[in-house]
Amino acid sequence: MVRQISAEVDLTAWLTRSVERDFSVFYQPIVAMPDRRVVGYESLLRWHTESGVLAPDAFLAVAEGISLLAPIGRHAIGEAIRDLAADISRMTGDEGFVSLNLSCQQLSDDGLVAYIDGLIRDYRVDPARVWIEVREDQVIRLETSAARTVNALHDLGCTICVDDLGAGFSALRYVRDLPVDVLKVDRTLIDQLVHSHSDRAVVRAISEMAAATGLRMVAEGIESDDVLEVLTEFGFDYAQGFFFGRPEPLSTWTGR
Repeated sequence: MVRQISAEVDLTAWLTRSVERDFSVFYQPIVAMPDRRVVGYESLLRWHTESGVLAPDAFLAVAEGISLLAPIGRHAIGEAIRDLAADISRMTGDEGFVSLNLSCQQLSDDGLVAYIDGLIRDYRVDPARVWIEVREDQVIRLETSAARTVNALHDLGCTICVDDLGAGFSALRYVRDLPVDVLKVDRTLIDQLVHSHSDRAVVRAISEMAAATGLRMVAEGIESDDVLEVLTEFGFDYAQGFFFGRPEPLSTWTGR
């Protein structure tokens, strides 16, 4: 416990000393199932430190605790929408998209909708090409500021996506209560799809629910092509994972 507290204190000190340029966005491709063509990218925040590049799991909880998540998150959102308007559009065409991972705390930011709306207008992108990812295991209750933000972003024209479906227990409630457009099925269900009858049954049920409600589906965590035939059979629209590409700086994908 002492070591953990000491590490968190150090992390807090590093975060408060960091500046905007210490944070950047990496991108992981999302492909269309029929032809495996890259049609969008998930934007993933990275923190560049003296110890190396850190993923959000290493620092977001501390950033939330010291109220730094909102400015860090806004910086990442601005970078992603700017890249969507420029390089991502050049690579994927006018229908390519970028997805933004937003925590419950970020969604509780009263100025977030106006901020995203301003970016969309400034860069002249179709709001439907901006995916808002909400994790299934983060509870968003009705009539809260986070729920109102999700609804307002949907009204703005953004695409609302439930991320990590299968990792938590809120999916059906989200589909019922929030304006959801896309379901991303967690890798814990995808990994054993070929070998596990129970996982196959669960994913089949999810795909049938998605088809009945008009939702699109993304399979996460694809590391080999053995599951792609099953995903096609179940009607998945998109796939994402190391098999298609790891999260990398945008320059990796543009070749610049």
